[in-house]
Amino acid sequence: MKKKKDSHGLSKEELAQELTRLAGRIADGALSLEKDEIPIPEELSLEWIVREKNGKFTLDLSVKGFRRHSDSASSKGKRSSRKRRPYEVKRLKKAIAGHWKEIRHSLRIRQSMPPRGKCLSLLDRYGDFAEPAWENRWATCKEMITRLYGLAEKGDYEAANRLSDEIEMLMKACHKAYK
Repeated sequence: MKKKKDSHGLSKEELAQELTRLAGRIADGALSLEKDEIPIPEELSLEWIVREKNGKFTLDLSVKGFRRHSDSASSKGKRSSRKRRPYEVKRLKKAIAGHWKEIRHSLRIRQSMPPRGKCLSLLDRYGDFAEPAWENRWATCKEMITRLYGLAEKGDYEAANRLSDEIEMLMKACHKAYK
């Protein structure tokens, strides 16, 4: 078992950045320690203890997990970029959600929608991470959003609102089925 302990002074902002980098590595599925790469199990537990005494603040974080045989076997082979879900994907999902909210609002008030190119670019980038189980539904959703833009550009807001309701239901169903 490899062990590594590191300690150095950081500001609050630097600590937050370091924890974000660590979260990204965990999401990618492995931590690098010196020359070794340690695979991260799929299921983990997180424990923390916060202490404050005589002006001294302590936060102890503990992450534990058990590697099943299939976890260690898959980590030894070359990892597919499709299987890796980098932390960056979370930001991409948030950008898509914000864009979708703008689209729905624009349709309700019958105003021009956000640029089509930006939306489709976000969808394409996120589609690279689609899991095989929901890849077809993702393609359907993207196709429906493309049709939605066409309806809005023609000024058919009634049909566009109905289609956006269908897309919303599809997204909720996918979220429920694959989350």
